[in-house]
Amino acid sequence: MPAANDIVIQRYLDRLHHSARRSGLLYAFPTKSVKRLDLTRLRVADTSLPNEAITRLIKSEGGKLQFDLDISQQEFDDEAIGQSGQPTVSTALAKGSEKSAQRALYYALTRGLARTAEAFKRETGVRSLWLAYPLFYARVEDEMGKLANILSPVFLWPIKIEGPLQFQGRVVISRDEDAGRPKYNKALDIWITEHLSFNPDDPSRDEFDEISRTQLEDVVRRLYQGLRPAPAVSMLDDPLPIPDRQSLEKLSSPRVLNSAVLGLIQWENQALTHDLENLLKDSKTTDLLNDFLSGKGRETNREIVIPPEHDRFHVTDADPSQERAVWLARSGPGLVVHGPPGTGKSQTIVNMVADSLAHGQRVLVICQKRAAIDVVAARLKAHGLGELFCVVHDSESDRTKTIRGIKNQIADFNSRATTTTVTIRRSQLAKEIERLENQLSEYSEAVCGLGGFGLAYRDLLAKAAKLCAGSERVHRSMI
Repeated sequence: MPAANDIVIQRYLDRLHHSARRSGLLYAFPTKSVKRLDLTRLRVADTSLPNEAITRLIKSEGGKLQFDLDISQQEFDDEAIGQSGQPTVSTALAKGSEKSAQRALYYALTRGLARTAEAFKRETGVRSLWLAYPLFYARVEDEMGKLANILSPVFLWPIKIEGPLQFQGRVVISRDEDAGRPKYNKALDIWITEHLSFNPDDPSRDEFDEISRTQLEDVVRRLYQGLRPAPAVSMLDDPLPIPDRQSLEKLSSPRVLNSAVLGLIQWENQALTHDLENLLKDSKTTDLLNDFLSGKGRETNREIVIPPEHDRFHVTDADPSQERAVWLARSGPGLVVHGPPGTGKSQTIVNMVADSLAHGQRVLVICQKRAAIDVVAARLKAHGLGELFCVVHDSESDRTKTIRGIKNQIADFNSRATTTTVTIRRSQLAKEIERLENQLSEYSEAVCGLGGFGLAYRDLLAKAAKLCAGSERVHRSMI
């Protein structure tokens, strides 16, 4: 990728990070509900677990922490069938008995965090479960004279949480290898630049990809050594509980806390940020994206290859401009079809979908409004394509219906007409259409083509008709 495109993409990323002002990227305070947990809550299982979690999970992608919690057999069975009620997590962890605290932690991790993160991933395609460590705290006065606090992760380590039901009460916390490398919190970087008039040097990816506690401490110390006063950085001891807000507000200068948050951290435009970061990492862009980033236009007068009749798969009527759109959709990096209501955009989309399916391609149709997607679906179904697509309005509520529909399609597959029969019949019809079109073309050429006198046959007829009309007038005047 050209260096100029890297700069443009980085500017887009900076603007997206700048917009993440009210997210967990800057406000990662633990919550009373099961969303974010102070890592030291793991001490209800074993006092060494918080320290082991940090050491293992930041070290490498294969890092894993496994421990067992004491929960009753009945509650374990209920968890397996999804019927158990969830204890009040904050109360049980803080004030409950040892067993109730372990039970609350088990449900908080396996049900509250793991399941919520999985549902978010299914809906958005991005991951939201992180180990946030270490934490940066600062308190500043905003433009209105109000004091604002931030508690922000310096780094985010992607994790996953599993509760294998083969082992009662077991919890496994590991690095999420599919989520890629850990992230440096650029939103915090931008906030510090704006409010503290100091711009930390971004660490390179290699500096914190696979790293020991000692090396990480060194990286963080270098990040903030330019602050005055420079915050003390001590990250080799056991992590400390996160102070409450009142205690934090008493701090007079920014601090780096040897504390961690385990849980859900989501931010605005997270999917878009993820895609742009991958573009920077892979250094690959399409021609279309290069043109977009550079601001250059593309040639609009592309040559259209008109396919033969047997390679046309319209299922609705189409005028020449609509046909042109279908042929253009077969090639090139992209196509924009626009027009006022009633000009046939929906039926053109239906023809594009049918054409793509006929060529063995998969198609994703996305509409901003539900009514629009229902119109396209109804047209496809009306033209016999109802068994080749599924409609998903909600990733959660429509899942059962979608799976059942696919199952029925597979079961009914053998009862349909064979591909060979359909292909033969279609080929015969295509040949008949081409024969009739050739006849019409020959007639059109005979009538409209230029003859030996340099005039078309229809023009000769027009002149002859004028001559006949003139001779009739002369004849009448002589009489």
